[in-house]
Amino acid sequence: MPICPLTKSFTNSNITMTIINQAQKEALYQKYSAIHHAYKSDPLFFTLTQSNTELTTVMGGRAWSWHVVGITKAALLRYQELDFKHVARSGITRAHIVPRFFTTEKLLSKPTPYSLDDFFSIWFEADKTVICGPGENKKEFSAEYLEIHNNDLRLFNSRTIGWRFRVDVEGAFLRSLYQQHFE
Repeated sequence: MPICPLTKSFTNSNITMTIINQAQKEALYQKYSAIHHAYKSDPLFFTLTQSNTELTTVMGGRAWSWHVVGITKAALLRYQELDFKHVARSGITRAHIVPRFFTTEKLLSKPTPYSLDDFFSIWFEADKTVICGPGENKKEFSAEYLEIHNNDLRLFNSRTIGWRFRVDVEGAFLRSLYQQHFE
């Protein structure tokens, strides 16, 4: 299992930030364990679909959630049409490369929960997303995309709903990416 990058410290502009501390990891792991226990105790009542929604809620809405690692050409072209600004209802969305349902199914497949470290490694690896243009975010994402090097998680930080978009950061980054690929 790969090491979970959430526990790494990143230095950006002379500020060191730990993405998640041990107490937070343990609390989130306890929630996963409770969902696992409920599902295993009665999968007809605590369905896989419901468990998927619960795990997504527990692990979502944090700066490191829905980690953006790419953008489709259609999304980049759409941003160019919008002058590299984020506009509500523009059809731009994020898609998990590995469908969230598959991740939940894996995490609930064993008779007992995965270990804390394995849980976070599996979740973080499968939580990678790609910014998509209108109509590209289908049940199983399969579009080609341009890679975005975002290992320090500084771009497109997740919010409760949606993601952070700063014209001077994400907008400038996308403008540069567009110039590299389309001009």
